[in-house]
Amino acid sequence: MRIEVSQSKIKARGGFIIPQVTDAFDQFPYHIITGGRLELYEILKKLKELNGEENSYVDFYYDLLTNPEQERVKISLSLEGKLILNQFLLEGKNIHLEDE
Repeated sequence: MRIEVSQSKIKARGGFIIPQVTDAFDQFPYHIITGGRLELYEILKKLKELNGEENSYVDFYYDLLTNPEQERVKISLSLEGKLILNQFLLEGKNIHLEDE
């Protein structure tokens, strides 16, 4: 599923656009979460419940990695992780930001 989103719609909902993600680290407070697989899953699940599914997003840059980098990711995944990755790659689930 591909969802087209314009910058004006993002801004109208109180969002903002940052050209480089590293710029955001200097401009806004942020938190780094760490933990085991189950701990991280529970944290992300709680955040999704708190924010609502419509306000929950995941940045996924797998397709921007080089082939060797993608292979290293695949090698590190469990069978379940590989199935999830393949599902997202086949379904093409993403949000595309339209330029204005």
